Amino acid sequence: MAAWDALLKARAIENMVYCIGVNRIGTDSLGHQYPGHSSIYDPLGELQVFTKEEEIKIVKVEKSKVDKIKNKLRFLDDRDEFSLLN
Repeated sequence: MAAWDALLKARAIENMVYCIGVNRIGTDSLGHQYPGHSSIYDPLGELQVFTKEEEIKIVKVEKSKVDKIKNKLRFLDDRDEFSLLN
């Protein structure tokens, strides 16, 4: 699950958004085990919610937090625009 955690955190940081990873729990009809391990990371990659058992979570994600971070970390202003040619 280390890769799952690392990728969710990385996606949150690189896109400056909340990243929500939902994973199933239990055993399927083929006997495959699923450990849960659902997580929510904020735009700075900080873990906000983690579950490893079957449960329902209601989480408030704040657009104002995303906007504040994007305004503070303006490195996307330096990106190059390009288009692909066929």
